[in-house]
Amino acid sequence: AAGLSILVLLIAVWTCQFLSDVTALTTSLSVCRWFFTRDKSRYESTLWSDYQVVVRKHLGTAALTSLVHSFTDVPYRVMQTVERVATAKAASSGSDACIGVCGVCCLNYSFLCCAERCLKYTSSNAFTSVAMFGYGYMTAAKSSFHLMVRNVHRVGATMTVTEIVITIGKVSITGLCTALYYFATVLFFRQETISMFSGTLMAAVLSWLCSSQFFAPFTQAAPALLQSFMLDEELFFHNSDQRYAEKALHAWVDTYGGEFSLSYDVDM
Repeated sequence: AAGLSILVLLIAVWTCQFLSDVTALTTSLSVCRWFFTRDKSRYESTLWSDYQVVVRKHLGTAALTSLVHSFTDVPYRVMQTVERVATAKAASSGSDACIGVCGVCCLNYSFLCCAERCLKYTSSNAFTSVAMFGYGYMTAAKSSFHLMVRNVHRVGATMTVTEIVITIGKVSITGLCTALYYFATVLFFRQETISMFSGTLMAAVLSWLCSSQFFAPFTQAAPALLQSFMLDEELFFHNSDQRYAEKALHAWVDTYGGEFSLSYDVDM
């Protein structure tokens, strides 16, 4: 029964992650196709056409990536549950055995947490290389990793700002929706409401989940656009007139992103 439960959990996580990876691949493909278009005013591709390309050519990549994610996500969730149980037993009994189990669980949980986050970050960047070159997952991950290492300072600054903007957006939407729910309940449904705290908490949780899904395309589009810009800069480093990015964008980056210097051979 326990093995069957774990299998069902693995399949559920794999399915959810697969759908998420298909969406991420579609977003990356849309951003890359738009960026590497000379005349962007005549760009006519749609999300539906990009989705069809992903289904026809990159579905296996999404399935493999989501499966790898599942093998780290399921143990991560299991260890999270074990850690909570061990912590509760250690707090109630105070035995050395429970404290030892709790310590081991914390170490495993921390390792799996780091592995999961690193894998998700690598995959989100690899999807851009898959969209640009049609690589397999491993080759795309290697290519995107090398590109990030060559531009580590710019990546760090840009992605930090992106995360801050996304977090501010999520907090703003959650706070606004929660406040609207609270005041609407107080003004119109106060007599019918059993618990203001539970209802407000549920509204906050649902608002946070909805805002996370709302910002999901932006979360994937930002690194895809950044990688497209860096690759465009490397490919046409000695011939800036042939770059796909607009001149105004390059002028702004040259002014505020002066840490970039290309003193190496680009290895594609």
